[in-house]
Amino acid sequence: MQTSYSLNMDRGYAGMKVDMRDDTVESYVAYDEIGVGLAVVKQIGVDNAVRLPRGNRGTITFGGDLITDNVVNSSVNGVSAAAVTFATDHATTMAALAAAIQALAIVKTAAVTAARVITVTLEDGYTISALLATVTLGVSQTTATYAYTTIDDFSTMQAGIALHSHTIEQEDDGTVSYKATEVVNVLRKGIAYMVCEEAVSADDSVYVRYKAGTGTVIGAVRNDSDSSTCLAWANARFKETTTVAGIVAVEINLP
Repeated sequence: MQTSYSLNMDRGYAGMKVDMRDDTVESYVAYDEIGVGLAVVKQIGVDNAVRLPRGNRGTITFGGDLITDNVVNSSVNGVSAAAVTFATDHATTMAALAAAIQALAIVKTAAVTAARVITVTLEDGYTISALLATVTLGVSQTTATYAYTTIDDFSTMQAGIALHSHTIEQEDDGTVSYKATEVVNVLRKGIAYMVCEEAVSADDSVYVRYKAGTGTVIGAVRNDSDSSTCLAWANARFKETTTVAGIVAVEINLP
């Protein structure tokens, strides 16, 4: 039984508005589950729907040209594409490899975007976890490196912070989230407490997590890219300095 009570109130909770200034809040439909106090973006191809950001784009970069007799075996998220054998020249083979990757059901587009680079974008609803391109045969074999990013845009109107609502039932573990198809209150202009992964300064830039890295809460904020797993949010700024991870006041000003 509780026998003592603190006279000091908590300063706030994730998804809570920080003050009573004028703000802009709009209602959207949750495309999938969304925790409060996290950044959301528009679900591509679905009107009035938002979701958490996703790592849905990646690049395959070869260190050298493909040569005669090379065979390239590639995969996306462990799903193998058809093997491609060198034909005519490096550029022609790269185009054939991009076409083989794009033929995968989870891939929206795969295109040669530089002489030795293929950019892969997944269909809506998927996250890139692993790209692979292995070169065999021929008198030598170049190797590939991989980078991951997102096509999500935090500067658009249909983006913002998922606000807390007392109509949402709290889970047994204390979390509060909107379920898929529920109406989400999204702050587009104003200040709210967001889930923050680390201590930050009011002078720091704001980054949003779109892919698991040091942190695992997609949509949370921090002050660096964390090895390209977080994306800069130009329309947001920290309104306070904190000494630990937890929540932080963030101001946003979207069009």
